[in-house]
Amino acid sequence: GGGGGGGGGGDKPRGALASLGPLLGRAPAQFTCLLRDDALADLRRGLSAAVSLSGGEWRPAGSRSSAPRRVHIPGAAALLVEPEESCSLGPRGAVHVFADDAAHRPLGSWRGGSARDGGWAPVAVAGDTAVLRERGMGGAAAKGRGWRVRVSVAAWAAPREEAALSQPLPRGLQTLRLLLDEAPSALLSLQVFDVLLALLQHPLGRSKPEACAILLALLQLPPPAAHSPHEDQRASWRLSRLLPLARAVRWHAADRDASNLLPLHAQLYSELLASLPGLSPLAEVHLPRSAAVEARVALLGPAAAPGGAGAGAGAGAGAVG
Repeated sequence: GGGGGGGGGGDKPRGALASLGPLLGRAPAQFTCLLRDDALADLRRGLSAAVSLSGGEWRPAGSRSSAPRRVHIPGAAALLVEPEESCSLGPRGAVHVFADDAAHRPLGSWRGGSARDGGWAPVAVAGDTAVLRERGMGGAAAKGRGWRVRVSVAAWAAPREEAALSQPLPRGLQTLRLLLDEAPSALLSLQVFDVLLALLQHPLGRSKPEACAILLALLQLPPPAAHSPHEDQRASWRLSRLLPLARAVRWHAADRDASNLLPLHAQLYSELLASLPGLSPLAEVHLPRSAAVEARVALLGPAAAPGGAGAGAGAGAGAVG
């Protein structure tokens, strides 16, 4: 997948991006910035195109159990309907996914039991519309928490030729990973931090592990060489904006399954938080001083500011816990 929701479109864009790899280290800064900005545009587009639907006990107030739930995302060529792991239905409960209101045969169904027990596979829907219908949710027979799904763009429709140049490539995260490998200093901008943080914060983001891994790598990146055409803007990254991610880690830690493992994105959140200034002495080696101070003060209080009483003392590891 490409962005927070979207980013399909076949393998041609992926192959074209891979062929650019050896050239990016020598490419003009204008070209690497163009690729970066195109990737960010795709990720923003994906964030705006993810929708959540729910039913059973999670049904929105005032809605009827028999009413179909319809999602339409303009510009999509294919949608992906994914159930949350916390879904559970009573023995007679079922949720069916259709391509449109008139369809009689579902593209996929989830029946009874818990999503964590398996069998609740994502359902792919061709086109820009998906319709969900639930059955057997009412009365005393309805035992289960209900259902909640995420509907996102699996592929965008190819634009008309005259509009093609104005549309971003549907490979946002792949492009950022390629730049991270070949021209990493192009990613040290404030807009990259803002978009990656938005992916981590978005309740429907599907690409949290990839976004977290890229951000973690950027925090540990040495400053660009003096002759680099790219400015290191990490001094403007307010790293304290990452601290609320600790709430997600705590929530998942309290709701672990039988494996006792955190979901991948929550594990990476933990690594990201542990790498912040004030928690890791290595975190400040490559970061601009102002960014390190801002994060330290947010974690440890005013005493951690330069000249503050107790500055540098300890490393309040419990501050985000």
